[in-house]
Amino acid sequence: MHLNVEYVDLITEPGADKILALETELASAIRTKAEFSARVHDPVAVTIAGHHDCLANPVSREEHIEQIRGAVKTIHCWRIVDRAVGIWVNECGWVDLVVDTEAKGEAISYLRL
Repeated sequence: MHLNVEYVDLITEPGADKILALETELASAIRTKAEFSARVHDPVAVTIAGHHDCLANPVSREEHIEQIRGAVKTIHCWRIVDRAVGIWVNECGWVDLVVDTEAKGEAISYLRL
């Protein structure tokens, strides 16, 4: 997957996949930052990443994958951009595509549990 972007804006929060999937109080702060970024940068996509050995969210790979899927649903419902992408950085440091809403708005899951 290649999004062909010239600029990347980062909004980081420890355990963001869980925060967004469960829509905790911190999710609203992330949303505010994402809305600002979208206004000034007009992004083609928003990406949520989860990673192996996360200290802020020490759950199994399978639970991370489900949280990433849930986080993408949350982000997509915000209607900030048409495309939301979820990725998993595995124990080897490789990036696995978990889910991509594509421009059509339908979530397509790529990673099997």
